[in-house]
Amino acid sequence: MLRTDIIEPVEGAPEWISPMVVVPKDRNDIRLCINMKYPNQAIQRKHFPLPIIETFLNSLRGATVFSRLDISSAFHHVELHPESRNVTTFMTNKGLMRFKRLMFGITCAPEIFQRIMMEMLGHVKGVIVYIDDIVVSGKSRHEHDQHLNQVLKILEKNNAKLNENKCCFAVHELEILGFKREALAVVWAVEKLYIYLFGLHFTIYTDHKTLEFIFGGRLKENKRAISRAEGWALRLQPYDFEIKHIPGLANISDALSRLCIQTDPPFDEGSTHFLFAIGEGLTAITLDQIKTETGNDETSMAVMEAIKTGVWPRTLIRYEALAKELGILEGILVRDDRIILPKSLRPRALDIAHRCHPWSSYHASISSRKSMVAIQQCAGCAAVSRQSPPEPMSRKEMPDRPMQEIVIDFFSAKECATFLIVVDYYSRYLKVIEMRSTTASKTIEALEVIFNEQTYPETIRSDNGPPFSSAEFAKYCKDKNIRLVRIIPYWPQMNGLVERQNQGILRTLRIAKATNMDWRKAIKD
Repeated sequence: MLRTDIIEPVEGAPEWISPMVVVPKDRNDIRLCINMKYPNQAIQRKHFPLPIIETFLNSLRGATVFSRLDISSAFHHVELHPESRNVTTFMTNKGLMRFKRLMFGITCAPEIFQRIMMEMLGHVKGVIVYIDDIVVSGKSRHEHDQHLNQVLKILEKNNAKLNENKCCFAVHELEILGFKREALAVVWAVEKLYIYLFGLHFTIYTDHKTLEFIFGGRLKENKRAISRAEGWALRLQPYDFEIKHIPGLANISDALSRLCIQTDPPFDEGSTHFLFAIGEGLTAITLDQIKTETGNDETSMAVMEAIKTGVWPRTLIRYEALAKELGILEGILVRDDRIILPKSLRPRALDIAHRCHPWSSYHASISSRKSMVAIQQCAGCAAVSRQSPPEPMSRKEMPDRPMQEIVIDFFSAKECATFLIVVDYYSRYLKVIEMRSTTASKTIEALEVIFNEQTYPETIRSDNGPPFSSAEFAKYCKDKNIRLVRIIPYWPQMNGLVERQNQGILRTLRIAKATNMDWRKAIKD
C-alpha cells in the first residue's frame, strides 16, 4: 500500500490513533481493516441517500440484457485532503501510518463514493449504481451495448479500474447485489414496518451472530462488517434499536424458514380405519394452475403483452394506471409481490379466502363487484361489517424521479416550535425546518434553501393554509414554473404522506421530552 501511494508514514504526534486488524480474503489475499469506531463519532457526515431495491427494480423494468461492473478497490480511487488524513492514523509494526485515500471503516465513505458515482453516471440511461457495483441494462442487445460503451468511456476518462473477476457482460439474468441475505432481511423488515417502529426503541433478535457486528457497531478482531453491509447498517441509522443474538433453538421464527421432515411414528397404527367419502374441499390454488389459467385468459395475456411493448389499448385502462407496479414472473402476472389471478380462478380464491369472514371491513376499492356481492350476502360479514365506510381515495401515480413532486405542510408542536415539513413523493426524502414565522415570504425563503441544495420541483402539493393560498406564494410558483396543487379543504387524508411524517415527528418530540433530551437534536437525528 505504500508502493501504490494509498498510505503514508506519519510524522510528529497524531491527534488520532486507531488499531489495525488484518482480515483474510479469497485467493490468498488479505484486507487491511482499521477500527474507526471512535474517530467515526467525530466525523461530520454529508448525507447522501443510498438507493433501495424498489428503485433498482423500477429502473430495470422492461430490460432484457444486463452487465455488471465492479470497481476494484473502489474507495481507494478517492484522494483524501491532507487536512483530513490525520483522522485515519493507525498503528503498525513499522510505525504510525495514515491513509491518503478514502478507506473502509469511515461511516460516511459509502455515501461519499455513492455521490461521486452518481455525478459520473447518474445521467446515463439504463444504469443503476450502488457504491462500487454498476448494473447496465437495455431492452435490446443494441441498446445495452450503447449504454455499456458510454459507461466504459466515462470510467476510463475518470481513471476507474474494474475488477475483471467480478464483472459479467451481456447476460439475460442477473443477481443484483446479492440481496437475498440475512443482513438485508433485517433492513427489509425494519423498513417494511416503518410506521410501527420509527420513533420507538425496539429490539431485533437473531440467531445470526454476525449481525451483531454489522448493525450493533461491535467491531472486534476478525469480526468486521464488509463495506456493503456497512451500507445496509447506514440505512437503519434513523431508527432507535438494539440487536441481540439468541441461539437457533430459541429462535421461534427459525421453524418458518425451513421445511419440517415428518419423523414421528404413525399415529394409532394398530387400529382399523374405514373410508366413508373423499371430498376435495377448499384446496389451495397451485402456481401451475395459475400459470395455466393465465395462459388461457385473454385479459391477462393482453396485459402481459402491453407490459412488454409499453402500448396500452383503451380496454386495459384500469391496468395502465398500475403499469409501474405490474410485472411478469415465469408466465404469471404480478403486481409488486402479489399475484393477479385470471378470471377463472377468482371465484375459487374468493371461497378460500372467505372461510373466516376476513372481508367484513374490506372496501369496494379493493374488491371486485362479485366479491362485494358475496360479502353483502354473507350473514357473518354483515353482522360485523363497518357501517357507512369512507369513500375510497383515488390512486396517485408515482413520479418518475426525485424532487419531481413534493408535498409541504406546517406542523406545530406545543412547547417546541412550528415546523415546515417538506417530503419528496419519489424518494420519501424528508426535510424539517424550524420556522419563527409562517408568512408566505418566510416560507419561500425556507423553500429556496432546499431547492438550491436539490432542484426546483415540477409540482408542489399543499393544504389551503394562508401562506400557501396567498397571492405571493402563487406568484412565486408561477415564476419558477411550479404547478401548485391544493388538497380538498378539511380532508387531510388527501395529503396522507406528509400527515404520516407529522405523526413520526410528534413521536420523536414526545420521546425527547420523556427522556429529557434536546428536542432540536432529536429532530436533527
